[in-house]
Amino acid sequence: MARAENAGRLESERPSPGDDGVLCIYREGRAGRKALADLRALAGEGHPVTVLVEVPQADPARCWAAGTFEYNTAVREDGERELGNARGALAGAHDIRYALLFERDGGALMRWLAPHSFRRVLLATERRGLARRLQVRRVRRACRAPVRVFTP
Repeated sequence: MARAENAGRLESERPSPGDDGVLCIYREGRAGRKALADLRALAGEGHPVTVLVEVPQADPARCWAAGTFEYNTAVREDGERELGNARGALAGAHDIRYALLFERDGGALMRWLAPHSFRRVLLATERRGLARRLQVRRVRRACRAPVRVFTP
């Protein structure tokens, strides 16, 4: 897997802009397990699939507290573990890309989605209420595709 250290950059096995297919914005937990079950079926039907895990990063230039590096490292390791768990749950499925998206400013996902042409998006979220509605609205606007939301 290629390494990308800048916020808003994608770390993935191969570039994917312009691909049609299905995107799963994965979050570990009950919602994530539901999304992966649907994704497994879609991958079995021959749809190209991308599993994306967002990795929030603290901006060292903005953070005055010590421990920014340690926080960023721990969150990155959690994201890599989540991606590994998704890879294990989808073992045997074909044409699946796995990616980490590093986010510092809250807009990296939207910028990453803009040039893509996904036919469908599966969004696993643990957020509730207004935060969930805002997240879903942003994803729908950015990708212009149907979004199926999975909640716990």
